[in-house]
Amino acid sequence: MKLIDLTQEIYPGMPVFDGHPEVTMQPAVTHEQRAGEKNPTTVSMR
Repeated sequence: MKLIDLTQEIYPGMPVFDGHPEVTMQPAVTHEQRAGEKNPTTVSMR
């Protein structure tokens, strides 16, 4: 069986369909915010 990779790169400002929001990216959590956590189980989105 032959596999064909159809994935697309996701990046800020990439083209989107009319009416869809612009693509934006930002860190969900920084290394400093996680300082001291050995095995975090959740990450909050702000």
